This record gives sequence, structure tokens and C-alpha cells, in this order.
Amino acid sequence: MAKQFALDGIGDHVEFGKDGNQLDMSNGHGSITDSAGNLIELRGKAATHSNSFATKGQLDAATGSDSGTVWIEYTTEPIVSNFSANTPKLFDLTTGAADLKTDYSTIPSNTTWNGSDARTYIIDTTNGLITPNALNKQPHVISVEIAYQDVGSGTNTGVQLHLSLIEYNGSSEHLEIKKQFRKSNNDGGDGTLTVDFHTNVTNAVNGSGKGWRLYVTSNEADSNASVKLKSIRLKAG
Repeated sequence: MAKQFALDGIGDHVEFGKDGNQLDMSNGHGSITDSAGNLIELRGKAATHSNSFATKGQLDAATGSDSGTVWIEYTTEPIVSNFSANTPKLFDLTTGAADLKTDYSTIPSNTTWNGSDARTYIIDTTNGLITPNALNKQPHVISVEIAYQDVGSGTNTGVQLHLSLIEYNGSSEHLEIKKQFRKSNNDGGDGTLTVDFHTNVTNAVNGSGKGWRLYVTSNEADSNASVKLKSIRLKAG
């Protein structure tokens, strides 16, 4: 190293070996890249000091490496229609083929959620149920995207719909989570929205033949209205 002005040092852009990795300190921050300029990992010991950087292993241990989101979007959308006032209509979750939207799924590579296919993870197609995370992590957020059509007239703001997520233990229904919403004013009776349910896994839904049923209810009788189930997203961690 050259000595200048009583300081020992090297340049602010250092290459390790011929065509090797590089340390660049020339832009007001440090970057470690390969010879092509691509950022590379820097590894080290797990942090023990409050001001030290944590490793990915420490972050996974703190947040739960089996967290993530799975998303399915129906190619044949389950639909309920011909509403009677205040009478729940059950979505048939065995109808149609549910395709995994892989671009929305964030399942860590070291984690198995009832297999690699979200169609068998989220939906029990035999019993028509939304199923919980086999790893039993809490809380869950179940996001249900629906599209409603011909609900009331264009200016009728009195129409109220609500979605219900109900625990089913294999023989009977139990706890209900209800989310109510109004159609948008002057939307012509058509619209799309997402409803979030915050849930906990209980013995009523955790096990073979158990899960959640999904209902939609209108406060007004309407033979023309319909509600389609577009997608289901489940987040756990």
C-alpha cells in the first residue's frame, strides 16, 4: 500500500484478483459485485451486537420461514344468483378448475404447504371448503375477490351484501365472520372488490373434512343479481 499524507490506504474501487469480484466505495456507499457489475451476497457470522447486521437465518427464525401467500384464481368462477332477501347463498367451491397464480405466490422454497400445488392447499374440492395452513401458523388473512353484477338499479344505494366465512367441523357450522359492504353508487349494479377475513385456526377447521364455508347474502330479493368468486388469497405467518 502506498503511504500518502500519513495515511495508509488503497483506491475506492478494488478488484480481488484478475477479473475477480470488486468492492466499490466510489458512490457514497459500498457495493460488492462480480466482474460484470452484478451485486453478490456478503456472508458472515450471525449477529450478536445490537448494531450488527442480521443474517437471513436470523430473520427467518424471527419471522417464521413458513410464512407466505398463496393465491388461486378461478378459470370457471363459482357463482351465486337469484337472491331472496337475507337468505345466505353458499359458493360451490368444487365447481370449476382453480389455477395457481404463481406470479402472486410467495411460498419459501424450503417450505411445503400441503404439497406444491396451491389448488390442493387452499381448496378441499371434495367437500367444497377453504382449508387452513397445515403448518398451523397464525394469524391467517383470507382475501376473497368477488365481482357482482346487476345488483339493484344504478342509483339504488340501499342494497347491502355481505360475505360470511363460517367454520365447518365436518358435520356442523360454528363461528361466523361476516363482512358487510354496499354496492357503489351509480356503478350500474356491477363492480369488483376484495374482502379480507382475519382468522385463527381452531379444531373446528383443522383436519380432514374441515374448513371454512363461504356465503354471500343480499338484504333485498333480486332475481337478476349475481356474485362471482374470482380469486382467493391466503396469507399465513
